[in-house]
Amino acid sequence: KALNQDNLDDTASKITAWAWIKNRDATDNHILVDRVRGVGKDMHSNNTDAEATNLNTVQRFLQRGVQIGSDVEVNTANESYVLWQWLLGDSATTGSSITTGSPSLTTTGIVAAADHFSILSYTGNATGGATIAHGMSAAPEMIVIKERDNANGWIVGSDVVGYTKILRLDTTDASTTDSGAFNDTAPSATLITLGSNNGTNRSSGKMICYAFRSIPGVCKVGKYIGNGNNNGVYVNLGFKPRWVMVKGLAASRNWNTLDTARNPVNVASPFVLLPNDTLVDTAGQIGAFDILSDGFKPRDTAANSNASGETYLYMAMADIGGNGTLPPIYGR
Repeated sequence: KALNQDNLDDTASKITAWAWIKNRDATDNHILVDRVRGVGKDMHSNNTDAEATNLNTVQRFLQRGVQIGSDVEVNTANESYVLWQWLLGDSATTGSSITTGSPSLTTTGIVAAADHFSILSYTGNATGGATIAHGMSAAPEMIVIKERDNANGWIVGSDVVGYTKILRLDTTDASTTDSGAFNDTAPSATLITLGSNNGTNRSSGKMICYAFRSIPGVCKVGKYIGNGNNNGVYVNLGFKPRWVMVKGLAASRNWNTLDTARNPVNVASPFVLLPNDTLVDTAGQIGAFDILSDGFKPRDTAANSNASGETYLYMAMADIGGNGTLPPIYGR
């Protein structure tokens, strides 16, 4: 009964702002839904499809959870799913205007109180140098943008890659030069600069942007260099990660996600899902990792996670105690 949204205490907080669901037992799409776009508006990280309206996916954003419908991609009988969720705010608002830095494009969004994450909506104008406001107190270090109303790919920008290049969340592509995505301009403390390409700034295109920055004990964006050894490099985060996403930059590599819900015991190798693919959660399909009290470590020589001399981008979210109500679990 305590898990029923309507029975939670009035002082309970932290409403889910972004829900990412994947069927572990079937090759269903990854389902991504957020509060700014609204319930039932799903997109798939594994393909370029435009946003679809499906009221039987995520139907309601709850305190530290979601209500789901009967769609097979979120709720097939006797099949196992994983839900990754980013919590934001004390009420299920859909966002408000963000004007910090005087962006040239009207920006609507919501920003996490911890200042590590924001969800942003805007309409493109196909003009290089256009700007949107990210709402955080310092520049984001990783940006993911998808056009909602056309079949354009997911564009990823990062400090690790540099904003003259991009990655694509829906493919295995290496980082590629693309001045039309971010106008060869890194984000500032207030604004994200866009190029003229359709992927980030189509004229009259409805766009969604997820922006992240490192905050001690909450989130870390960074890189490591693989050593091609079963005793991989130690990546210090300063906290115990709950969720980690990794992508190799120099060659065709999958995006890899692991978490301590599916992998509570090291070596955390059996279950790694691929955001760019619909593969099921199959043991041994990708490299092994250790999840440590203050970071993580690749534990084999798989090219997707630990090729010798290769640079890997990562984003890690902290293990937060009390189902999101207690402080982060720092290294110990």
